[in-house]
Amino acid sequence: ATVARGIQTAEGALDVQAESTRTYRTTAKASAKGADNEKSKQGPSKSGNALKNHKASNSKGGIVDVAAAVGISDLEDQSTASLANGTFEIGGDITLAATNRTGSVTKGDGSAKGDKGTTKIGAGVAISTTSNVTTASIDENTVVKQADNIQIDAKAKQNVAEKNADGDIDDSPEYEDFNSFKDTLGVDATAGASKAKVGAAGALAIARSSDQTQAFIADDVMVEAAKDITVRSDDTSRISAKAHALTLKSETVGVGASVAILDTDRLNQAYLGANTTVNGDSLTIQATNHAVEPGKFDFKDFKNVATNLPNLLRTNNYYTEALAGTADREGDIQIAGSFAVNTLENTTKSRIGQGATVNTTGDVSLKSTDDMQSKAIAGSIGATLEGEAGVGLG
Repeated sequence: ATVARGIQTAEGALDVQAESTRTYRTTAKASAKGADNEKSKQGPSKSGNALKNHKASNSKGGIVDVAAAVGISDLEDQSTASLANGTFEIGGDITLAATNRTGSVTKGDGSAKGDKGTTKIGAGVAISTTSNVTTASIDENTVVKQADNIQIDAKAKQNVAEKNADGDIDDSPEYEDFNSFKDTLGVDATAGASKAKVGAAGALAIARSSDQTQAFIADDVMVEAAKDITVRSDDTSRISAKAHALTLKSETVGVGASVAILDTDRLNQAYLGANTTVNGDSLTIQATNHAVEPGKFDFKDFKNVATNLPNLLRTNNYYTEALAGTADREGDIQIAGSFAVNTLENTTKSRIGQGATVNTTGDVSLKSTDDMQSKAIAGSIGATLEGEAGVGLG
């Protein structure tokens, strides 16, 4: 929402608001389940016959099954509230508020289940990129001749719950779907292979975010007379990637590998532009990245703890989880490896530009706060009770 012309009013306020609430669910799922090649009492297996076309060249009667699923999402939501190209003389308050709410989950689930004497490969890939832009501003060359309070707010939220004035979850119907993402891992890759001579499972989860949240009075703006002027940008987001890979009951070789990668280059900024002049009672410029708050937990019993512990561990703004496992009682070789990494290059800042002039009768406050938390977890188990080797790398 942009007001691109001047407005003059002796009484009343000017209120410009832009709100975006969107939810996205992307799911890719693949499965392959072979059948016994031997003839049964009902005749030959149809599935087994069909799979003979995929026989490995150097196997003796072996069959290769591959189940691969790839889920991809690319989000570019925008929310803008601004004044531009005009002269504004307002008898009441000026309020510019832009809010961008996004709930998103991207899943890739590949599962291959087979029978003895076969090779099963399961692969799950989930990739998500977000480039959301949230902006509240008074744009260049705008003149505010008169106003009471000026409030400029930009708020971005992703995979968290909407809160009411008391700090509790807002259960209004309009936020019901958005709030359902508050305990959701945004990128989820799962792979499995079981009941095979050779089983391999690989999961890859990648979350990439370059969102921008900005509140500002731009360059070359004139605010001739106002009371309290507040410029504030807030970001409360939960970006996460999970990769799980598991192989079970592989007669000879079982391999499980999982990789979870989170890469962010996010900007949260509140500022007063270069060569801008403001005259008011006070000026507050503030940029804040908020920590994700854990949900309420009431102890009932130890089963209740086990059920809720994963969500408590995952209560971070940036979180990656890579788990891999492979196990068989008699398999010769069982190998599992996992890798989880967070690469964070985020910027949170508040500033007053070069050549700006601030005239106030009260306080001038400039503040930047980053309370965001990050965690990466990697674990793997390679187990064989009677085989030759079990290796876990994580």
